[in-house]
Amino acid sequence: MRIDATLLVLCLATLPVDPGNAGPWLRPEGESFLSVSVEKPDGDQFYFSAYAEYGLRPDLTLGLDIGVNEDELDKAILFAKRPLSSPDSAFQVSLELGMGVVDEKGVLRPGVNIGRSYVLRDLNGWISLELKAVLEPDDGDHFETTDLTIGLEMSARHKAMLQISSTGSPVDGDSLKITPSVVFERTPGHHFQIGVTAGIRDNDNATAIKLGIWREF
Repeated sequence: MRIDATLLVLCLATLPVDPGNAGPWLRPEGESFLSVSVEKPDGDQFYFSAYAEYGLRPDLTLGLDIGVNEDELDKAILFAKRPLSSPDSAFQVSLELGMGVVDEKGVLRPGVNIGRSYVLRDLNGWISLELKAVLEPDDGDHFETTDLTIGLEMSARHKAMLQISSTGSPVDGDSLKITPSVVFERTPGHHFQIGVTAGIRDNDNATAIKLGIWREF
């Protein structure tokens, strides 16, 4: 999976570039982004997540990543993102460093984000790859997460997205999920997301409806 994702990014590098809006791209100074979503599988379980970013400076974005599993806190991470590439580079690369709690344990979460925008048959799109390590300094444990996102603007107000996420190795790790979704812009800066999340590994084969709201301000 890691090799296939890299090859896909390299193939898209030959396409014309249009500014992207995901992954390694930093927020403009003074601008904010907020995403709130709920995943609801069969039964009474749910997973609530909130993700926020704020452009403190042109070269520094601060953020918060929260996840709640039913009535328990799954994660709460404060992070900072800095660019490694110049603003006009075809490929955008940023470093990220976060700290907080995961499963009630203090963690550090360093990561690297890689992405680029593209144009496909006059449609604007983007692709990003986020690689993070979750480190538990107290006991020395760690695990990795990988998130690949491919997006395409189907019209001025509609986007299609495909996200592939893994915990541990993408080949034989603990979790591997795929989430196709559609994003609608209701009013400028306000978006609604609807999709389906499906586990594609034997020990993680649950399917859930995903509903989300995006806000840029």
